[in-house]
Formats: sequence, C-alpha cells, structure tokens
Amino acid sequence: MSGSRQVGPDTARVLLTFARGGPGRYLSHLDTVRALQRTFARAGLDLALSAGMRPKPRLAVGLPLPVGAAAVAELAVADVVVGCEGDDGRDGKENDARPGRWQASLHAAGPPGIEVLDVEPCGPGLRLRPRLAVYRWSLDLSEDVVAAAAADFLAESGVLIERSGPKGSRSVDLRASIDALEVIGTAHGCELWFGVRHEAHGAARPSEVLEEVVRRSPIPGTETAPDAGLTRCGVVYVGLAARGLAREWLERHGSETQQAG
Repeated sequence: MSGSRQVGPDTARVLLTFARGGPGRYLSHLDTVRALQRTFARAGLDLALSAGMRPKPRLAVGLPLPVGAAAVAELAVADVVVGCEGDDGRDGKENDARPGRWQASLHAAGPPGIEVLDVEPCGPGLRLRPRLAVYRWSLDLSEDVVAAAAADFLAESGVLIERSGPKGSRSVDLRASIDALEVIGTAHGCELWFGVRHEAHGAARPSEVLEEVVRRSPIPGTETAPDAGLTRCGVVYVGLAARGLAREWLERHGSETQQAG
C-alpha cells in the first residue's frame, strides 16, 4: 500500500489535530479516516501497518462526527515510520523523526475540507476514549425563545426518547447526558452550546438534543434539519487535558468530566 510500511520497528506515535469544514462536513467517519491516510501518503509520511493477515494503517480518529457537522479541533492518533529496512536488506526511506516538522507538509497535502492544524508526539499507550463533547448549533431563532426552551429542558429530571435500532427500540434519557446548555445571541439568531457526556451506557446524539429543545419552542411549525449548522468545538478524552474551546466550556460550567483520568 502506497504511503504505508509494515516492516521497520522504528515508529513515532503522534497526536494529530485537524479541522473539518466545507465539503469535508459530508464525509462519513470511515471516509474521514481514509482522507487522513491519503494526506499522510501525499505528504510523504509512511504510516506503520498493523500485524495479521490483513494489515491496516495504524491511524485512529477519535469520536465520530455526525455527517453534515463541521469541527474545530478533532484528534487522531497515528503511528508514523521514522526508520525502516527494505525487503532486500538495504536501508529504506526514513521519515524525519521530528513530528513538529510534519504539520506543514500534512497541511499542504490535506484535501478540501480537511485542515491539519497541529502534530505533536504522544505516549505509545494513548487511546482516544471520549468523556465529553462540546457542540454549538447556529439557529435562525431569537435568543429569548431558545433560552426559554433550553431552561425548560434543563428543568426536567429526565427527558426520555425512543431510539430504534437493529435490535429493537429502547428508551434514552437525553437529560442524563447533557452537561449544560448555553444560548448566545448572534446577528442572525443565536447559537445553542451544549456539552454531551459520554459514559459506558452511551450518550445523547446532538440531533436528538436540538430536536428536543426546539420542540419546546413556542414558535409553531418550527422544523429542524439534523446536523445543519452544527459544529463540534472539541472533545475531552480520558488521559488528555482539555484543550481549546472544550477547556473554556469546562471553565465556564464545571463538570465531573474534569476529573476524567
């Protein structure tokens, strides 16, 4: 596979920060992973391969994004080959083992809608396990109307919905997943900010939260398009310090997720 190596034990594990927007909003999770794999290949950086009968590039993107949503700072973990030996015993290509120099190449190699923002070294045991995801949703509704609906939602001890799946239907309590709701006025309406906790039993879907809040709006006939105007501002992962807008969210609202280890 071009742009990947299975041989050569010398690898560097890196934490990649990237943004998704424009045409990139409409990529599935798997397509996003493939787009990043091709970005490494175009940048001339070889990804290490997993072992087994069907080796795959060792690159893992964090919490999947809803199709149609933009993202400010998503994370991925990749193992990059920094030294290898060819099958014929001669030295093969070696990537410069300084991740700080890779960002410019990856940024230039990214497809439309995927922007590599940072590359930093990380520990070999790092896994991206989400604890909290922070979203903002742009709405063409007045701040007062959405704030009243948000307050009504937060006042409930539980907000149950029915979620259907291959194994049948089950009840999901959206209120149990919500860290907080915040409404900020804009020139064209408002933004609804909210944090979704991710726990062993699962989490609320962003579209479910918006639909439930807007359902409580006093404006008759209000309709929503799932994930239209949605941006994920950041995700807090176990073992990683909160960063960027996700850190600011925790500083404003506080959360048990601050103690995630």
